[in-house]
Amino acid sequence: MGPPLDWLDPAAKNGAPMSKRMNNTIAWTGAAALLALHLDFWRDRGTALLMGWLPQELAWRAGWMLLSTLYLVWFCRSVWVEED
Repeated sequence: MGPPLDWLDPAAKNGAPMSKRMNNTIAWTGAAALLALHLDFWRDRGTALLMGWLPQELAWRAGWMLLSTLYLVWFCRSVWVEED
């Protein structure tokens, strides 16, 4: 097993986990933000290349997928936990 991910563990700071209500609030806010970023109707679709080879739209989608993966890891570790 790898090193602990203390930055994802809500109990790592003070020894007490966040409240269930706070976890739910953060989870719903994060889900709404990811949905808004995914729909991105407000963003201009550029045809420019980043670093000379990466299309702007592909870079946007790759960044979105990275952000959503980090959100899912946090969600599974903090919100979707088994009750003892």
